[in-house]
Amino acid sequence: MDANKMTYAVQEALQQVIQLAQDYEQQNVEIEAVLLAALKETDSLFNSVLERANIDTSELANAYDSKLKRHATVKGDNNQYGQYIGNETNTLFNKAEAIMKDYDDEFVSM
Repeated sequence: MDANKMTYAVQEALQQVIQLAQDYEQQNVEIEAVLLAALKETDSLFNSVLERANIDTSELANAYDSKLKRHATVKGDNNQYGQYIGNETNTLFNKAEAIMKDYDDEFVSM
């Protein structure tokens, strides 16, 4: 997916995702990291939709955090965390791009 076809909010969330991969010492960018980063976005439509549905976003963030901790980690010298896209994350990006095209949008948004 081309970063130039993403809104600034999506680009910022992806930077947070890479930081989460580094924090958790994971080479793969996992779907839980993407969703956790989306939950951490301020003034996000993602959060407001969940809150309107009476979903406790802090509880959801804790659940994603717990799942992230169960993914494989890599330790040692010369590791580049967040360099690979996990299967579920890849599926999410492909669906987002397909939706963008279906709606004739120019950018993928949150």
